[in-house]
Amino acid sequence: RLQRFPLEWLLIMFGMILLCWLLNTLRLRLLLGDQRDKVSRLKSLGVVMSAEFAYCATPGGSGGPLTIMALLARHGVR
Repeated sequence: RLQRFPLEWLLIMFGMILLCWLLNTLRLRLLLGDQRDKVSRLKSLGVVMSAEFAYCATPGGSGGPLTIMALLARHGVR
């Protein structure tokens, strides 16, 4: 089935995923407010991606918020 799936649609889906990660990165940086200087833009994207994977990999999505808190705490964000 995957070989018959149109490549254009697959690329569009991956593009949408990337766009959503970038929008969530902007949202995270807005929520950080004055503390956003402690976390670079690239690291913010890493936090968002890690939280998304942790959300999907844990029962009930309980790992998502914990991952965000743990990764931001590494950069001194309370």
